[in-house]
Amino acid sequence: MPLDGNELPRTENAKGGSGMVTQLLLTVEEAAKRLSIGRSRFYQLMNADQIETVLIGRSRRVLVSALEKYVSDLQTENNAKSKS
Repeated sequence: MPLDGNELPRTENAKGGSGMVTQLLLTVEEAAKRLSIGRSRFYQLMNADQIETVLIGRSRRVLVSALEKYVSDLQTENNAKSKS
């Protein structure tokens, strides 16, 4: 089964079943790659509070849902601009 970019392959469980595990958090580098932007640009967006991140200890992580929201906001903004 093809992966959609948010899913990780999972090995068979003890009962022989298999499934997919959805990745919830990404590193900054992984998130930037998913948006096809550089790491520096991603940090600019993060510092401007355009993309929500969390700290786990000293490690910064990006919620996959935050990336989806950012892209959705971009679409809404672009649609509003094209209508005016």
